[in-house]
Amino acid sequence: MIWWQLLLEMAVLSLLGIGYYYFQKYRYLRWLKQEPQILAKDLFIYLNAEETIPESKDLEKILVSLEDFLEQRRSTWPLEELKNFAASLPATLPTNITRKIKEARDIAIKLYS
Repeated sequence: MIWWQLLLEMAVLSLLGIGYYYFQKYRYLRWLKQEPQILAKDLFIYLNAEETIPESKDLEKILVSLEDFLEQRRSTWPLEELKNFAASLPATLPTNITRKIKEARDIAIKLYS
């Protein structure tokens, strides 16, 4: 009698473990699918909120491209626009702003190129 109960408990726990594995796998895959949107949204909000970045055509292009990507009018990450914008930053910009933009550029290039 006790062996059957033990086997039944092991079977139930094994099924729960397998179910938990597939649940976590599904969550992780869903998060990976949303990650490009998360990075683009973070960069879009940062560029809109930062007041010390001077207005330029490159800034306008990257904002439009990020908005198109977020609204799914564009299927690829705007890497070229981000590279051009990061290259056109003036030297008088504070280092924390240039560091944030260049880190975002490096992450985007590494993940989505």
